[in-house]
Amino acid sequence: MKKLSGMTKVANQRLAWIATAEEKAEVYRRALESVSLINEVIAGNEKDEDDLMVININVEYLEKIKQYINEDLSSFWTGEDFTTIDKAITDGKAYVA
Repeated sequence: MKKLSGMTKVANQRLAWIATAEEKAEVYRRALESVSLINEVIAGNEKDEDDLMVININVEYLEKIKQYINEDLSSFWTGEDFTTIDKAITDGKAYVA
């Protein structure tokens, strides 16, 4: 996995950076991959410990990236659509409950 440049910790341990448009697009693309993985696991026939772990890891990742901020504390995100991401978080939490 490629390390994104310029990332630092700021208030409340939130991740902040000065990101290029390409880096933002990469983070968003990875988020959509997590959405797909969550949906695939939920659609599967088994609900074993591995499935629960995969869901938990990916839900946590999605929740974390939604909180990303810029170093000036403004939102990292600039109009990206989080509808499918929010749904995957909700569905994933319901699946493991």
